[in-house]
Amino acid sequence: MEGAKAGAFYCCGFRKIVFSFAVDSNYFMSIAKLRAARRLWAGLAEAFDTASDHFKMTIHAVTSELTETLYDQHVNILRTTNQAFAAAIGGIQYLQIHPFTHATGETDEFSERIARNTHLILKEETNITTVVDPAGGSWYVEQLTDELAEKAWAKFLEIDAAGGILELIKQGTFRKK
Repeated sequence: MEGAKAGAFYCCGFRKIVFSFAVDSNYFMSIAKLRAARRLWAGLAEAFDTASDHFKMTIHAVTSELTETLYDQHVNILRTTNQAFAAAIGGIQYLQIHPFTHATGETDEFSERIARNTHLILKEETNITTVVDPAGGSWYVEQLTDELAEKAWAKFLEIDAAGGILELIKQGTFRKK
């Protein structure tokens, strides 16, 4: 926060930051997580009276490696497609889908092709790119987004009041929380 007070937000190219999030098998939580992050970033811009064009949030999402299975790899196609769709509904700009054989550490041309084409199938079959906020208006997603954003903002203020994240790391208390 000290850097922001000194004007660092205006001169450091915050428009060029790309935030990266993993999306996992918790479909609605993944959507809400991405939406809450965008809301928090907008809140920071507002808190520092910064023009919103200086604070545009660019989000990269990647399908989670933790949900992949070694035993029935073709099920991973369904899992990554579900995760990719959640990311798209969450409003990402960039999406990385792991090939369905990723869990083995080896990929082949076919699995990479499926991963590449998943983007296109979602785009063409759902028209997801033509809707500004696909989850907007969904009571459940809105409530989950609000809850996540409120808890994250409270945690941010707690960290700031303690002197910032670097101070907590130096004290060794950051890992304990």
